[in-house]
Amino acid sequence: MIPLFLKHEALLFLVALQFLTRIPVPSFLGFKVEWLSQSLRYFPLVGLLVGILQSGLLFCFLAWLPLSVSLVITMALGLLLTGGFHEDGWADVCDGMGGGYTPEKILTIMKDSRVGAYGSMGLTWMLLAKFVVLTEIPLTHIVFALLFAHTFSRLCATLLIIFFEHVGDAEHSKTKPLGNQMRISHWMFSFALALLCFYGADSFSSFSGLQQAALSVSEFWFLTLTCLVLMFFAAGVCGFYFKHRIGGYTGDCLGATQQICELTCYLVICAFFAGIPV
Repeated sequence: MIPLFLKHEALLFLVALQFLTRIPVPSFLGFKVEWLSQSLRYFPLVGLLVGILQSGLLFCFLAWLPLSVSLVITMALGLLLTGGFHEDGWADVCDGMGGGYTPEKILTIMKDSRVGAYGSMGLTWMLLAKFVVLTEIPLTHIVFALLFAHTFSRLCATLLIIFFEHVGDAEHSKTKPLGNQMRISHWMFSFALALLCFYGADSFSSFSGLQQAALSVSEFWFLTLTCLVLMFFAAGVCGFYFKHRIGGYTGDCLGATQQICELTCYLVICAFFAGIPV
């Protein structure tokens, strides 16, 4: 018999999976709104799953195609996998912050489903930046980059829920159930679980040959800690910027923060390997 609390935790993971991706999940009987806020601790694991799927797709295409072409196709399939959930938030934030001068005007623009000039430019730049930086990361460690970035960028985004206020049209916001309901203890559990699962997935990728040149223990932890510190810093900068402009965060701000932190991770890993022959 599976303990009841394990069934509930598995259910929360499926709620997070349904919220953040387009991966089919079983229908929920008696769904409760509070399940979404409780599922926050599993957002990083959903990111890890996305990273695993993208890594697998990338190496399937690499059997027939060059790295640059494989990355383009993999990124496109990744967008289909997540429905461009976070990228949409980034585009809306670019439109709102670029075209609005008051909190009210910014929030109005961000709620508009249409993508404007600032959103188009921002989205194009973000996708291009991620593609270019990923092509500069050694193929032997690109799995590490994808797994780490997708996992911990989603963890970083949840920091805004803890330390900043939700603003905007609360009644019609899809992130309203998240509110400010994540506790520090839940975040620490999420962090520990994400780190443990990431380490297991990264070790398996090295064992299976996806990463032919495994990092030493000291290199692994140095790179891990550097990425985490700079990603947390990037999330903090985003949070205080949003607080300055609109008084807090919205769902779009969470998506934008995830994108910034993901790119930050790629940049750190790229810089780490820039001077190391592999």
